[in-house]
Amino acid sequence: MTVHPQSTGLQYVVETVEVMKQLLRVMQGSVDLDTMSKEARDMIESMRGEKLEMKLDTLWKELQAHIDHVLDRDMKSGTNLKVCRAEISSDSVLNVNFT
Repeated sequence: MTVHPQSTGLQYVVETVEVMKQLLRVMQGSVDLDTMSKEARDMIESMRGEKLEMKLDTLWKELQAHIDHVLDRDMKSGTNLKVCRAEISSDSVLNVNFT
C-alpha cells in the first residue's frame, strides 16, 4: 500500500501533539509521572532535556519542523494555496492580486 508523503507528515504532527499533551498534563500536575503507563513514562524520560520545560521546548521545535515539512510540501506542489502577487504603484498604493 502506498502512503502519500503528506499523510506521513500529518501523522508526525498528530503524534507529536499527543506526546505534548501527555507532557503538559504532567507539568500541570493533573497526572503524576509515576501513575502513567510504563510506556508513556519511558517515552517522557527518554526525551532530550533534563527538566520538563526543556523537554517541552524540544517537542515544540519538533512540532514546528513537522508542520514546516507539511507546509513546504504543499507550497512546492501548489495544492490549496493561492499565490499572492503584490505591486506597489508610484502613488504608494498596494495592489494585491490573488491568482
